[in-house]
Amino acid sequence: VVASLIVSVVTYIPTISTDVLRMYPNYDVNCQKAFGFIVAIFGLLMAINTWLQYDKYCVSNFYQGLVPHDDRGQVMMEAQARAPGTYSDGGGGWTSAVAGFFDIVWQEGPGLICLMTATFLKIVDIVCHMLLPTPSITRNYEEQAEYEKLSTKEDGEDKLKEEGPVIEYDA
Repeated sequence: VVASLIVSVVTYIPTISTDVLRMYPNYDVNCQKAFGFIVAIFGLLMAINTWLQYDKYCVSNFYQGLVPHDDRGQVMMEAQARAPGTYSDGGGGWTSAVAGFFDIVWQEGPGLICLMTATFLKIVDIVCHMLLPTPSITRNYEEQAEYEKLSTKEDGEDKLKEEGPVIEYDA
């Protein structure tokens, strides 16, 4: 359970970085789309595995139902609740029999609700990666050739290789 949870949480980092990169046309390439899709599916599967393991080994073992208590609100052990009359509270005192019952019902808390929401957002992320196409330059050779002409000199040399980046230093 813990390993699945850790892997599920760790996959959020590359998922978010891929989503951010895909927002910019120059960085939205086919490999980012595929990487985002694959990592999101892997993270989703790990999150679902965590849920299933948590339900199987933890939640299903929680007690649900009625629990007897005495007139002071102290939970009674099963043997104490069955005995008629009074019983010893273990400290030398005596108390009365069953005064009522606590009805124990478990439900999702805010932490589990946040995990569920995050898991369903992974589904939205997967669908967005599938539906959102990469820019046409990633699939069109003519656009790629035009881009290469703009970024290189006529003799084929790379402009940045000769000129290099401009770095200014303050004196």
